[in-house]
Amino acid sequence: MVHGEKHPVEICRTDGGPEFGGVFDQGLKDDGTTHELSHPNKAKTNAGIERFVRIVVEGTKACLLHANFPYEWWLHCLIMFCKNWSVGTTDPDRDLTPWELFRPDYGPPPFAVPFGCLVFAMDPNEPVLKFGPRAKETYAVGYAKQGMLQLVDRARFDKDMSVRFIYTKDVVIRADVFPRRLMVTHDLDLVKFAKLMTARGAQVAIELLD
Repeated sequence: MVHGEKHPVEICRTDGGPEFGGVFDQGLKDDGTTHELSHPNKAKTNAGIERFVRIVVEGTKACLLHANFPYEWWLHCLIMFCKNWSVGTTDPDRDLTPWELFRPDYGPPPFAVPFGCLVFAMDPNEPVLKFGPRAKETYAVGYAKQGMLQLVDRARFDKDMSVRFIYTKDVVIRADVFPRRLMVTHDLDLVKFAKLMTARGAQVAIELLD
């Protein structure tokens, strides 16, 4: 929910925790949003969000393991998973993605980039040598403003886990290549998710072991 949007949220349901009072509650009132509370100790009264939290946790875990990144990258992976979910899944009743439902004036959903996939990128902070390599190998670890990707240098990261972020739109994305990939088994329905994202041009290749 963003203050001042053309399509405000009508109802926001929370579990009544202290973090949802004070400024949060006042912000809802200022936006004309009704603040509903679920019943204590009854998860069924908030089943929709409870199920989605499970999807996010399991999806982030699966993508993090699939990319073979350490746990410290959990938050980056979670943010990318949620963004990709919003552009790669479709509401069954309206045949629209969450991105299209909440951003009807933004045009079609953007390209979904899997966390940890290989990206060839031009580093805007380094000079371009006449006979040197034109791009470097990086890993996709996040989205940035103005359509840019957040990347880390593959060579430096694989050597000693050192990180220097690169922000650029001048990229070639290999959404089906995960150099650090660790094959894992998991119970999230990522096969369906992969098909949905592929249908929208993401070209996701998620390999599952039996």
